[in-house]
Amino acid sequence: MTEVAARADDVRRQLLEATAELREMARGLHPAVLTQDGLEAAIGFLADRSPLPVRLTVSVARRLSAEVESTASSWSARV
Repeated sequence: MTEVAARADDVRRQLLEATAELREMARGLHPAVLTQDGLEAAIGFLADRSPLPVRLTVSVARRLSAEVESTASSWSARV
């Protein structure tokens, strides 16, 4: 393996590690849209960012407690 190829492999490995670390950190973040607008808006935001087409229906009669919204949001972000 040439020196350039070895260096490229090292850079790729470092980038993959950094990406994994960022994903792990992001899991713990509480999205502002969840706090401001509630679960429906937060899940809608996730659906809009999906690389696949998503059809979303949310039916909640009232705003849920912060604990329930946070748990549901973090779960849905992993799906």
